This record gives sequence, structure tokens and C-alpha cells, in this order.
Amino acid sequence: MSAFGLWLRRGFGLLALGFGAAGLFGLGSTLVDAIRGGASMLALLPMVGIAMVFILPMLVVGWRWLKSGPVSPSTEPAAAADRAGWLGGLLVLALVAGLVVGGGYWFKSANRDLIELTKAREADLAAVRPAVLRFRSERGRYPAQLADLVPDYLPRLPESLINREGMDSVLKLGYWADSEVARARFHRHRGPDSSAEYDFVKGTMTYDQ
Repeated sequence: MSAFGLWLRRGFGLLALGFGAAGLFGLGSTLVDAIRGGASMLALLPMVGIAMVFILPMLVVGWRWLKSGPVSPSTEPAAAADRAGWLGGLLVLALVAGLVVGGGYWFKSANRDLIELTKAREADLAAVRPAVLRFRSERGRYPAQLADLVPDYLPRLPESLINREGMDSVLKLGYWADSEVARARFHRHRGPDSSAEYDFVKGTMTYDQ
């Protein structure tokens, strides 16, 4: 195998191992969050099985490619190709690490507003719940919108519960109600399965899994 071929093979091996390790970490985090949220292990088994179908082959192939060595009848060219292969693989690994770190920094920066907003909403929704329940007991229905609580039941609505014109749709708070139900829904971070829902009737918060 030429030095360039070995360079590519080991580079892609490191890349596959990196993605496989990231997949395992993501799967583990998802399982922990789901179990904390009350999901049963039986319900999670199909998800684990599907994930491992992709993760395990990636780890196996990555390891085999990473361990591949040069094929040469001459010892000196083989050693040179081996060194070149390792240097190329490390270069690809450094590139992948840079992309992961840069992507993580971007994700954290893009979600900073949502993280702070989520903390405020979790506290403010519980704080306005008594006003919502009093509205229901006095008028026979829940408020059509949270702004209806002002000024008879609240002097003002908390800033975290107000949707402003031109606001990013991901930052907006959804609210719906009828005579029996009143709920609010919002994103906790940018991405799928990121929503939280607050039930004013029960006073409970649930999260997407």
C-alpha cells in the first residue's frame, strides 16, 4: 500500500472511530435523559438496536482501517509509508477535532439565549399558575392567552412569557387552552426533541424524549 493510500485509510479510520465514539456518547446521553424522564427500558430497546446497527460497524471498520499497515517487499519503504500513514491519520484527526470543538462552540453560543430563557420560563410559568387557576375558577374557563391575566389577575406578565414581534420562532412560547386544559410549550435548545410542555392544571413540566 502506498504512503498516500495508507494516509487516507488511517485518516478515514480515525474519522470513523471519532464518529462512532460521538454516536455512543450521544446514545448514552439520550438514554440517561429518557430514563430520568420516566421512559421504560423496554420502550428504548428498539432505539438502541437501530443506533447500534450504525455505530458498531463504524467502530469496527474504523479500528481495522486504523490498524492497517503498509504492504511492501522492502522494509525501508514500508517504514516510510507507515510513518506517513500515521502522520496523515493524525492530521485528519486534528481536523475532525477542530470541527467538533468549533461546532460545539457554535451550538453553545446559538443556544445561550434559549438556555437562559428556559430557566426563566420554568420559574415564571409556575409563578403565574395560581393566577391562571383563579381565572378559571372565577370565569369558568382558562384564559385564551396569558396576556388576559393582566391587569385583573397579574400586574404584568413576566418578560419570559411574552412573544414579541419579529422574535425568532424558536424562542416563542406556545400557549393553548379551553375550558378543561391550559398548557404552554417552548423549545429548550435548537434541535429535534427539544421541547418542554407545562401543564397549568397539574402544575407539571414534561420534556420531549
